[in-house]
Amino acid sequence: PPASGGVAGEEWFPESMRQQLLEGHVIERADAFREIIVYTMGGYYLDMDRVANIPFSEVFDTSHVKLVMPTCYDINFAQDQYGSAPKNDMVMNIFRRQCEKRKNYPRKKGWLNSSHTMELGTTHTFSLWRDLFGFDFHGKEYSKFENGNVEGLWNETRRLLKERSGGLIVTRKEQWCDGLLVRAYDGCRAVSRVPLYEHYNISDWAPQVDALWNENKTS
Repeated sequence: PPASGGVAGEEWFPESMRQQLLEGHVIERADAFREIIVYTMGGYYLDMDRVANIPFSEVFDTSHVKLVMPTCYDINFAQDQYGSAPKNDMVMNIFRRQCEKRKNYPRKKGWLNSSHTMELGTTHTFSLWRDLFGFDFHGKEYSKFENGNVEGLWNETRRLLKERSGGLIVTRKEQWCDGLLVRAYDGCRAVSRVPLYEHYNISDWAPQVDALWNENKTS
């Protein structure tokens, strides 16, 4: 986050939080930056290993749509892509809830442990659900709905979001070669991230974090 001329110092992003993030692991910073940039500027976030071959203009009208939230198959709202108009309170709520968790998690040399770092990322999904429907929803609760008919539950969820938002919310079931920004093409298939990481010399972050937290532990 910028040192000046940006969002640091805002009521929702105090200097103490900025300093904490600057000392945190790059994954924690990236998760926070995603929410900050989409809240302040608006736009669409997409993981670097996602496939896209459909122009935004074919998917939604940016002058009307306020929130784009595809679902990851029939599991939950996707974390690897979403979009919003600027100053969307739902995006701000994601950031606030992440910050509340950060305050209570222990750190070692500025880093959270890998489990807490991952949990901050999933806050994105559950925060959206809470704001839209007024209660918390987790995967373990699927069996309580429609006699375990997960596909039926998510089909109805997507239908209601589209119909009752008056077009302000765009959603769709997201699959690797069939989704909001991708239509199937010859040769399209799910691929491993490993070759991509190797090509760009990106290492797996969790072992690095765990190694720090395991330092000086006694058996």
